[in-house]
Amino acid sequence: MRSTKLLVLFPAIALLALAGCKKESVEGPLAGCLPVSFTSSCSMDADCCSFGCVYGTCMPNPLEGGVCATHGDCQAPRLCLGGHCTTAACNAGGPCSASSAPCCTGACTGGFCAVDRLPVAVAGMIPASPVPFRVPVQLTNGSYDPDVAGTGIGLSYAWTVSTPLGSTATFYPTSSYATPTFTPDLVGTYTIGLRASNAGGFGTTSLTFQALNTPPVVSMPPDIITSVYQSRNVSLTFSAGISDADGGPVTCRWEKTSPASVTTTVVADTQCAGASGAAAAGTFGVTFSEDLAGLWKLTLTATDGVNTVAKDRFIEVANDDPVLLPTTGPMATRYGNVGNDPVPLTGSATDVNGDVGTAGFTWSWTVTSTKPAGSAWVDAQVIGTTQTVQFDPDAVGTFRINLHVDDGHGGSADKTVDVFADAHVMPLGTIADASYLAGDRMVLVGTDPAGGAYRLWVVNPSTQSFDPAGAVTLTSAPTALGVSPDASQAIVGEAGGRWEIVNLTARALVGVQRTGLAFDPTDVVYANTSPNRVFATGGNGAVRELDLGVPAPGPYDKAPSQPASDLPAQGTRAAVGTISTVTYLWLLDTRNGNLSRYEAKDNGQLMNPSVLSAALAGTGGLWLSADLASLFTTTTGVYAAGTTPTPITLLGAALPAAPGLQGHVYTTIVTATQQGVIAQPTSGSLTRFSGASFSEVAPAAALPLLGVNGAGIPQHGRFAFIRSDGTEYYGVVTANPGTGTRWGLVKVAP
Repeated sequence: MRSTKLLVLFPAIALLALAGCKKESVEGPLAGCLPVSFTSSCSMDADCCSFGCVYGTCMPNPLEGGVCATHGDCQAPRLCLGGHCTTAACNAGGPCSASSAPCCTGACTGGFCAVDRLPVAVAGMIPASPVPFRVPVQLTNGSYDPDVAGTGIGLSYAWTVSTPLGSTATFYPTSSYATPTFTPDLVGTYTIGLRASNAGGFGTTSLTFQALNTPPVVSMPPDIITSVYQSRNVSLTFSAGISDADGGPVTCRWEKTSPASVTTTVVADTQCAGASGAAAAGTFGVTFSEDLAGLWKLTLTATDGVNTVAKDRFIEVANDDPVLLPTTGPMATRYGNVGNDPVPLTGSATDVNGDVGTAGFTWSWTVTSTKPAGSAWVDAQVIGTTQTVQFDPDAVGTFRINLHVDDGHGGSADKTVDVFADAHVMPLGTIADASYLAGDRMVLVGTDPAGGAYRLWVVNPSTQSFDPAGAVTLTSAPTALGVSPDASQAIVGEAGGRWEIVNLTARALVGVQRTGLAFDPTDVVYANTSPNRVFATGGNGAVRELDLGVPAPGPYDKAPSQPASDLPAQGTRAAVGTISTVTYLWLLDTRNGNLSRYEAKDNGQLMNPSVLSAALAGTGGLWLSADLASLFTTTTGVYAAGTTPTPITLLGAALPAAPGLQGHVYTTIVTATQQGVIAQPTSGSLTRFSGASFSEVAPAAALPLLGVNGAGIPQHGRFAFIRSDGTEYYGVVTANPGTGTRWGLVKVAP
């Protein structure tokens, strides 16, 4: 079987050799073979009646003796005689006989050959003129033989070209191919000729076109104008499309023109599309980011070295308003207390243009008309012009503060924040113990936050101010406090088994620091007898009487004069009170809840010990306090002192307590009526009671919410006192117990 080869590309001598081979191997055309025609579709030599298959077309046989089926299968001037191409003249029309030359068209019929009409050469549709040079042009071929049903069967072709000077353009795959391509390689005029031939002759035609260097084409994204805009200082990256029908190469450049008509180059000249040989296509990008608002023009200039085109894109650059956070509703409510307790307010904003934090970004905090009655702040009064300001609430209630921000480029935003101000809280150090004095004063011991020194202070709780006589500096960390009934001196228990005496009148330490206790005092109480007797209790269950008159070097304490077995195992809270002229010492065991009572004799003895109540609930809760014939303790409520204390439940509810924290009970006589107040670690109020039945007074006196750096911190009552005339209650409170975040002194109306 014959194989398909690009034989037309061989030189003549190769074709002759191959034809000889074909002649020897194939004596005649195969049955059902395809005739010569550029419209035929062959895949191998054996498909054709003629020379062979070239690029899908059966080509005329150019060789003497080559196989054929008709005259058209042979390249003129040969004729197909006996199935082989032979050089011979043919009868183009007229009388004929068996001995005369064969007919050019058909057979000798009735003594005559049919008239052989010449082929008609048709170059088909001429490519649009002008055409881009360097890009292949597909030539078309509509040539036909009028004598063969108007088809191109049996025709052979020859293409010629007249080119501009210096051109080397030619046909592909060959000039004899029915429909070759042609690539103009220079700008200029090209004339293409076509000759269509058969055994009887040929016809010719030609077409002329201009090959040009075509301009590049730029495809730009749409403008960003009118209802849309590009944000200031926000990058916009995009690309334009570039094409060139004649292959380029194309060089591009981006320029920008500001709203002030200043033009600068953004991207320098860079090859952006194609090279010779085919139509070029590419993209060319740019990143645009501008601070100046207004209408900007971006220009892309493309050139192929001959033609230059430019296209613009207009972009409206605009400023965005800053966004204050949170984006909905008032900003998170802040908390503070009235007077000398500024609330920090901090604005939080975002700005897509990057203006936050720059010199052009301004803040303004003002008071609105929403504020408590009695406040001296006026509408629209400026609090400050920085991102963080300090606001001083001057009345109890809610202030609504407006924050206005301006980015310096025409953008602004407003949000409000509510500041809730509660009653004034006098700042304190970390308080270890407190005691009320005659004359409506209070003694505090603790750690001063300024420098961490240990102090004893005297405070006027009504005015919430420290006594101007000053504080007393203690030697060690205070743990407990006891004040004499006449308010002339205080005993301060300290860490390390130490204690010392403070003259409250002279506001000075008395003598040296006393040492030698085997425990850190957890409570110190005076017996209301003369001379004064002072007892200290500790967490290890010990009870010691402090000897106030012993000079250095001591010892400064003594065990009570009764067997140690008579004392409780863990007496850590103590109280002293008088019932029918008898002075009693009460001790609360905080581990097992036992409440014990002793007679405190003037001769230094503790007599007649008895357990008054066992396993009281919540023994980690309230401290003990005793006055006249009453005693209050722990979570079960109020106990009236006697041979057998009787519990009195306050409003039928237990008093909650927090593990490890102790509350405080204080009683006094107001116009011959017993009154008292309880501070509980887990309560936000002071529980009040009065009357012979110790009935609770409702509602309880609410403690102010503590503001710590603008946050509302739940407060915990640690100490509570009543003014001697009952007109005011006082509480020492702390926020975040155990962390020392804040301590304060508050007063509330009963």
